[in-house]
Amino acid sequence: MSEFEMEYVTCENCKSEYTVKVWDELDITENPALREKILRDEIITSKCKVCNHENTTVYPVICIDNKMKIIIWYLPVDEKEFKNSCKALNGELLGEYDVTSDYQLRVTDDYNELKEKIIARNENLDDRVLEIAKEVYKSQIVCDGSEIELEDIYGMYVNVGEKGQVVFDMLLSDERCMNIPLEQEVYDKICEDAAPFFDDKLRFQHVNTEFAIKILRNMVAKYEKEKGKEQF
Repeated sequence: MSEFEMEYVTCENCKSEYTVKVWDELDITENPALREKILRDEIITSKCKVCNHENTTVYPVICIDNKMKIIIWYLPVDEKEFKNSCKALNGELLGEYDVTSDYQLRVTDDYNELKEKIIARNENLDDRVLEIAKEVYKSQIVCDGSEIELEDIYGMYVNVGEKGQVVFDMLLSDERCMNIPLEQEVYDKICEDAAPFFDDKLRFQHVNTEFAIKILRNMVAKYEKEKGKEQF
């Protein structure tokens, strides 16, 4: 059951105070309307009653979908507190969740990551594979003679295109957004090659860019080791 409280916020434009819903728990198991509100940013945005300015209110919240078997903690806090929270979630707090081994447990400090975890699970895709695929596509774009440099890319998130296909929204520093379709053969190849390096232990994992880079480094190290053996 979803839970929320009404709290006062201050408009960043006119400084007026008004109340908004601040959610403690988002249970989208049987609530597709709430799921869509999350994907449309409606649980963190509100309009001032005085000047109509749209404000953003970020706060920790847990999202649960028992049908899709996923639990995501969104923790918009500083790095130190985030690490401490992750330790607590995978320590004494882990036993509080009534889950089976096929559940996906995630933690993130990025609201867009919260949304893409929901989308990925709904599309029956492995978010770990998708994170690695992002790095593959980034490298291809930068190395294929494009004018885009790696530092021009400040965000890349999973989305569903107009025709229902899974795409990556690549956000660029000049405010452009490139839509890159996910190729099935790329996804399948990463699944095959990266699977030995995935930790399937039931715990809250932060699956993001750093996660993907770590896996890719392990994959490269394995390849170089096997290549070295072939030379003898």
